[in-house]
Amino acid sequence: MNPKEHTIIGDFHLHTKEYHPSTEMSDYMLLIQAAMVWHLQAIAITDHNSIDSNLWATLTDVLPDSSPIVFPGVEMTTMFKKPALGFSFKGKPTVTFSEDVPFHLGIFGIRATDIKKLTSQFQKPPHDFMSVISVLDDRDLMVTINHPMIPRKPDTTTRLAILQHVGDMDKNHTVRAIEYSTGRYGIGDIAHTYGWAMVAGSDAHVGKKLWEKDIGSVGTEIVFHSKSSERSPQEIYHRMMTAGAHMLDEKKPGVVPVIRQPDGNYRKFE
Repeated sequence: MNPKEHTIIGDFHLHTKEYHPSTEMSDYMLLIQAAMVWHLQAIAITDHNSIDSNLWATLTDVLPDSSPIVFPGVEMTTMFKKPALGFSFKGKPTVTFSEDVPFHLGIFGIRATDIKKLTSQFQKPPHDFMSVISVLDDRDLMVTINHPMIPRKPDTTTRLAILQHVGDMDKNHTVRAIEYSTGRYGIGDIAHTYGWAMVAGSDAHVGKKLWEKDIGSVGTEIVFHSKSSERSPQEIYHRMMTAGAHMLDEKKPGVVPVIRQPDGNYRKFE
């Protein structure tokens, strides 16, 4: 790291429960306390498909001064629908597959009450992938394709082809980032092609086995060029939002997916 640079570590993919948002303040506080143990400076709580906006209003009043910056968020369970006859885009080869393909979208960057309004537009998940993208368009949100290679089926080739198709269709750059999946999948090449930042999140769930150690086990390093730079929620969010556009410009701050080492330090996730 350049001596003039300063970094913080964030984990922007965390859950209070396995499948549904908790309605218990204690679960939120357990998650935040574990994040503090691992010295995370920013987190996003991205529970599945909905958010308890009333609980969030209370949470913001009780956070300790030493708490990381906490963003409300949501993780939308979506399906990329199989085409009836295949499809193509501006002469590109037809993308064909025989089943609906699941993808999870991580979203943060607006108030919990606004997330509640957004998610209320959808019925029981899984939601249609492109319908969700359409609703999120022009809202200036941090939208991430989470763990793009999980579940393992269908095959990797199919999932990569769909990601490329999404990138081609997403002309307004609604998707801002993609969670890094080890280099063999070629996620880095896709990210560079479409200007998506590469990030990492632990996907830890309160109560799940070893969840306290999972938090921050992988994360996103945000680069600031000076220790005097403001690390406010607004500045962190701005750097996340613009990271994809700055990937190839070494003069501008960026983000890096990182993995925690046994000594507690982080290295680039490769």
